[in-house]
Formats: sequence, structure tokens, C-alpha cells
Amino acid sequence: YNRSLIESSLDALMTIDPNGIITDVNEQAVKLTGFNRKQIIGSNFVEYFTDPASASAGVSKTFEHGFVTNYELVVRSKAARKIPVSFNAAIFRETTGEVGGILAAARDITHQKSIEDALREQQTYTRGLIESNIDALMTTDALGILTDVNRQMCEVTGREREELIGTPFRDCFTDPKLAEDGIRLVLAQDKVTNYELTLRHRDGTERIVSYNATTFAGADGRLRGVFAAARDITEQKALEAEITARNRELMDTSNFLNNILDSSTEYSIVALDLAGTILSWNEGARRNYGYTAQEMVGRRASDVLHAAQD
Repeated sequence: YNRSLIESSLDALMTIDPNGIITDVNEQAVKLTGFNRKQIIGSNFVEYFTDPASASAGVSKTFEHGFVTNYELVVRSKAARKIPVSFNAAIFRETTGEVGGILAAARDITHQKSIEDALREQQTYTRGLIESNIDALMTTDALGILTDVNRQMCEVTGREREELIGTPFRDCFTDPKLAEDGIRLVLAQDKVTNYELTLRHRDGTERIVSYNATTFAGADGRLRGVFAAARDITEQKALEAEITARNRELMDTSNFLNNILDSSTEYSIVALDLAGTILSWNEGARRNYGYTAQEMVGRRASDVLHAAQD
């Protein structure tokens, strides 16, 4: 009955005496190592691993503490294959009460390690995308507490990642209430775009940013928090302000010139473009030629003025 239990295990099982010599194995251990049962029994346990010192340390740890769990080793099979295993073991005692050895189980975790490697590679790739972004990126929980940031966020705030994570999102901005309202808005609408905020650097420098965010959920579909991007638009806002100021100046100049044109009732003042098309026609021109501005603006001056003179 006991032998049937041992042989039915999906793990490679073996017993090891206090000297590290293998005293028994099951069929799964034979398959794992590639050696037959007679070759394995009586051999040194550590001989079947790529790192004998680590294997020896696992055995010693088991005898010292009575057990060991999830101790990773790599088996080197007869065919030179390297197979990662999870080594779990516990001591067993003789009828006299003395420690007779340890019963060890080696579970093949090749598939598990492949998944872990794939996940690690995906995480590295994703992190690379986040860190290479020119925008300040951050995630918050549903309460607005920062849970992750990229390097750009650190640069625009003057704080290290460890300083920012765990702190309120609103503390990074000149108007905490406006920032907090931005979080509420994205939670209510699932996203927000072009929401203007002003980031404050540790040294007092301020940068205007366009805040764009969306909610994200876990694998179970439950809300986990907010993913946000803050794009620096300080220079863009300065340019917009400059253009607005220049347009205002042009408008003031245009109004000034129009006032001059409208105030002159004795002299004909006509403005033409480079093609000779009439752009403006003052009251003096109306009196002298008999045509209103509505009739003249947009017509070619050469045709209109000759006709007016006739």
C-alpha cells in the first residue's frame, strides 16, 4: 500500500540518509533523472544537480530545521537536460526515535518557470514603454493615492519614485482641489481629456500640464484605480498667449485705422491689396465717387475708379 502511494505521486520522490546518500526512489525520479533505480540508489544526492553546493545546503537545511519547502534546484538529467524543480523535504524517524533520513519530493516546475519568464519579459517590456514616454505617467487607487509613477513624473516634481508612491495625487499640483476634482471626474466618466493642471516642482517651478486619464480594472473586472498622463504644455500655453496678445494688437491697430478712415469725410482713402483689389473704402470716397463701401470692397480698383471718374 505504501509503495503504491509512493509510485502514484506525480513528483519525483526519494529518501536520503544523514550522509546524503539516496536510499530509495520512485519511478517518477527515474524519469526525471534518466537513470534507472539501481544506478540512483546508493549514489550521492547532490550529483544530480547543476549546483551541488546548493543541493547540499538544501539537505542540511532539512536536517537542521526538520523540513524545507519550495527550495529551487536544477536537475541535470542523464541526457544533459536542465530541469528546474521545487525541492520539498522533511525528516523521518526510526522506531527508536532517531532521525533516519529525509523524504524529499522534487516537482518539475519547467512550465511554471516558463510562465514566470514570459511574465517577467512582458513586465520589462511594459515598464520600458512607460519609462520611455515623454509624458509624466502615474497610477492612483480609487482614493487618489499614487501607486506608481515613471521617471518623467519624478523629473517634473523633483521627487524620487519612493517619495511619490503612497502620497496623495493632489499634493503634486498648485491647486489640490482642482486636481482632486480631476480624479473624481475620471472615476465618474471613466476618462477625462485635456484637463489643465499646474504641476509644482520641489524647487517651486511650475509647469502647466494637460491631464488625460482613464480608469483601469483588475482581471476580476473590479475597479483598481486611475491611469493618468500629464503632458507639459507650458510652452504651448505661452505661445497661445503670445498669439492672442498679437491678435489683440492687430485688432487694436485695425480699429485705429478704421477710425481714421471713417473720420475722414473730405478726402478719399482707399486701401488696396497687392492685386489691386479694394479692401476698404471710406466716407470721403463715397462722397467723392458716389459709391458705398459695400458696393466697392472686393472689386478691382482699376475698373471701379475709371468707371467712377466717367
